[in-house]
Amino acid sequence: MQGCGEASLHTAKAMKQGLQTLCLALAIVFAPQPAFALTFPDPLSQDELLQKSDLVALVRVLRVTCIATGTDQDGKVVPVRFNAALKLLELRKGKGTPGDVVFVDWSNVPGDVTGAYFPGEELWTHLTIEDGGYRNTWWNAKGPTMKEPTITALPTTVGETLSAD
Repeated sequence: MQGCGEASLHTAKAMKQGLQTLCLALAIVFAPQPAFALTFPDPLSQDELLQKSDLVALVRVLRVTCIATGTDQDGKVVPVRFNAALKLLELRKGKGTPGDVVFVDWSNVPGDVTGAYFPGEELWTHLTIEDGGYRNTWWNAKGPTMKEPTITALPTTVGETLSAD
């Protein structure tokens, strides 16, 4: 009978370890997640950006206007949507000629300026037509800055516009 007792003891230990492992796995799965974590999907390659874009151009940002605000997690009113007037300097793809002005809308995560346009800045950008206006093709649609902006802030209230000159 002593052999049966050892088997029961071994089975009980194995069950206890299995239950502990299960509890740990459930604790990881159901652990509270951070309220906000800024993550981005993978960037598109230059070929993918070119293929998916309706307009690829070197532009100069003439002005930026705040078009919507929202409330952050602390209840503070923050700018979240913007519109920029972009003067076409050179085209790689799309309709238009140098000197034309196009408008692009974009949204910002408060505290992050990925994809933001700043007055005076000159850069290559990739845009798509959506709802009759331009939008960034992807979060990495803005290429490197060719000329630094004259203003490195964004407007903070609806209707406020910051201009390059």
